[in-house]
Formats: sequence, structure tokens, C-alpha cells
Amino acid sequence: MENAVIDKRPSIHIKEKISRFKPIIFLKKYLLLFIFVLFVILSTIFGLWNIKGYEVTNLSGEDIEDNLNKSISSYIENNVIGKNYFLLKLNSIEDSMISEISYLEDVDITKILPNKIELLIKVYDPELVAILREDKCYLLSEEGAVLEHLCEEETVGCCTDYAQNNEFYILTAGLFDISSLENGKEKLLYMDNISKVIKVVKTLDYGISKISVTEELIDVTISGNRLLRFSFNQEIDLQLSRLLVVAGKIQSDDISFKSLDLRFERPVMKK
Repeated sequence: MENAVIDKRPSIHIKEKISRFKPIIFLKKYLLLFIFVLFVILSTIFGLWNIKGYEVTNLSGEDIEDNLNKSISSYIENNVIGKNYFLLKLNSIEDSMISEISYLEDVDITKILPNKIELLIKVYDPELVAILREDKCYLLSEEGAVLEHLCEEETVGCCTDYAQNNEFYILTAGLFDISSLENGKEKLLYMDNISKVIKVVKTLDYGISKISVTEELIDVTISGNRLLRFSFNQEIDLQLSRLLVVAGKIQSDDISFKSLDLRFERPVMKK
């Protein structure tokens, strides 16, 4: 008995009709795009892109103080963790962190796929305790940025004790007050010239004991209860240049002095 011949033409015809079906043609053409869109939708539903982790690095390479680390962690937990990777506005977060966390001078945030961020931070170092107008007490950086409000219920005695206990020197400037900046920070605006003086005095290894500032004078008391006097009414860079020249002479000749007045072209030294 001869084997029956099976006609496959109807099934082939059906396949051809299906292949010419417009939705099928569209699906074939955009299959990869369809798969990608489906992946994005499903991964978003299941939270793949929600920020889950972060790392913080200090630009200086130093360890981050516990209090600052807690402030950063609290901010990230409350404002970033759980947010969608693609919807995260980094500039807004950076500005907000700088405004809210006083010790942060700058922060740069980078996204890392699929759900992580890295923070590179620049930190203000506490430098001095300032007693300003109305005996208000502040912890300041060398640049004059306000890091903490101190002794809000008490006054000068509390401020002095805090400085001594934490090995900070005191800046007394009863005529000055703190100003608010556009980025949300607070700063002693008159600190620019004072900061220049501090930096130069520190390079000379003169340990600063205290600084007293009036409308006209900057008096810096250094180790050995010696006084360096500058004028607010003259170019501070010129006075610092005089200090560097005289300090070189003092060190080379091993000269002892009680005070050095840099307001004059020829600084006045008292021994």
C-alpha cells in the first residue's frame, strides 16, 4: 500500500498570513524596544531603580566626624533613599544638603547604576569660638562660616569654658554680627581679613591664644602672651608682608618681643 502524501500547503499558507499580519510585523520590527520597555516597567514596579545605598568620601582624606556622619546619614535616609534613580535631581539635593548641614562646605553627588549614589564632600574645620554682638557665641571655621550656635542660654563664661575645654582660641568682636548667605549658610562677613591674618600667623608657628577685633584694630595674642597688632583701615596684605619680613629677622636673630605693631611702614616692636 502506498504511503499517503500529506499536503502541507494549507499550514504554510496560514504561517504566511500570520507573518503578514500587521501587529506581528510591528512586533518583529520593534521587538528589542518592546523588551526594553517591558524591562523598565517591571524593574520600576519591583523597585530595582530605587536608591538603596550610598558612600561618602571626604576630599581631605580624613575620617568624617561622628556628628557630621550622622547628619549626612539622616539627610540621605529622609530625602534620598527610596527615590527613583532617574528622577533624582542631584543639583537640588546638593544645594539642600549644603544649606541644612553647617559643616558641609561643598558636596558633589554621582549616581551609580542601578540604585546607588556616591558623595564627595568638602568639610569646614572648626577653628575658633567667636563672641560677637550681644555676647552671642558661635563656633566658626577659619573662613568665618558658622558651624554651631553655642551657649544660647548662657553668655561669655560658657563660651570661654567651651573654648578652653575644646582647645579653641577666642575671637572677641563685639561690634560684629553674623549674616545669612543666599545658600542658607551663616557667616561672619568681616572674617575675610581676619582669616588672612590667621593663616599667616599659623604659617609662622605662632600659636594663637586669642583675637580681639574693634572697628579699627585686629589684635592677635600669640604664645608667650605676645601681641601682633593690625589695622582694619589699611591694606591687610601689606601689613602681613611687613610681618613676614620682621618675623624672618626675629627668628634669625633670636629676638624676644612683647608686641609688634604692623600698622606702620616700619613696624614698632616692644621688647
